[in-house]
Amino acid sequence: MNRLDRQPAPPFWAEKERQYLDVKKDAGKALREWTKENKSMATWFHECVRPQGESRNCAYCDAILGESSSETIDHFIPCYFDRTLGFAWTNLYPACQACNTEFKGTKWSCKLLRPDIDPVEDWIAFDPEDGRLYPAPEFDRKTRARVRLTIKVFGLNAFTRRQSRRKVWKSIWNAMKVSDDEMLQLYAREGPYRLVSRLVLASKT
Repeated sequence: MNRLDRQPAPPFWAEKERQYLDVKKDAGKALREWTKENKSMATWFHECVRPQGESRNCAYCDAILGESSSETIDHFIPCYFDRTLGFAWTNLYPACQACNTEFKGTKWSCKLLRPDIDPVEDWIAFDPEDGRLYPAPEFDRKTRARVRLTIKVFGLNAFTRRQSRRKVWKSIWNAMKVSDDEMLQLYAREGPYRLVSRLVLASKT
């Protein structure tokens, strides 16, 4: 999980949100089907939610969207719990299909970490031996419990994900051995799994 520097909604978004609140329409369908300047609301969201030029990664597992999975939009608080948040900009997160559907699905808790609000880069640690994520031990019990819950709900320690993080870790170390600064910066800037890059680079400073 990596910090999401959420950008403000585009000016027309509030109008679409009011429209959504006035009709009985599934939020997911509205995001895909409603358009502005021939682009769907989902496309606008993915283009605008991050700073311009930042890589399009899953807000939860930090895999690169379009490579590991198609781009989806997660309703952090599900619509079944509160339909009025179906178009709320701050309730929407860019997510891969696995995090959004395969793992989270309809599960939700107010204790889940929000990568645009919580200091996830400080609270989550990485074990290079098996690729697991775990709560940073220096924080209080309540914070560690929130990290564990988030890891579980989004399947962040699924076997394939642990293996992928270990591969990234090895690639970063190989790049460091040959002083491939361009490759190191690419991993740190675009990922996947930028948390791994940060921790490896920090260990060398």
